[in-house]
Amino acid sequence: MGEGKSSVIAPLVAAALADGSRLVRVVVTKPQFKQMAQMPISKLGGLVNRPIYYLPFSRDLSLDKVAVKILDEMLRECMANRGILLVQPEHILSFKLMDPEC
Repeated sequence: MGEGKSSVIAPLVAAALADGSRLVRVVVTKPQFKQMAQMPISKLGGLVNRPIYYLPFSRDLSLDKVAVKILDEMLRECMANRGILLVQPEHILSFKLMDPEC
């Protein structure tokens, strides 16, 4: 604890990996989300000019072809802009569970 994993190491690794050829996700738990949402914006957004994207996803959403296309465009934009996607584990699970339904 207190070694700087969330404030130093995670933003550094995310910035290094976000080179435009891959989508970089930083997965944070719900209790850490507020802290991790503010810190990358100040560190990555301000210092190295990297955009931070959020993907709050729920199974309550109804996805049609237009919504899927918009989601795809957002993720491709994140990758092209060398951005970092900030997500919670439950959002990833909801996204995976929507696949068979759609």
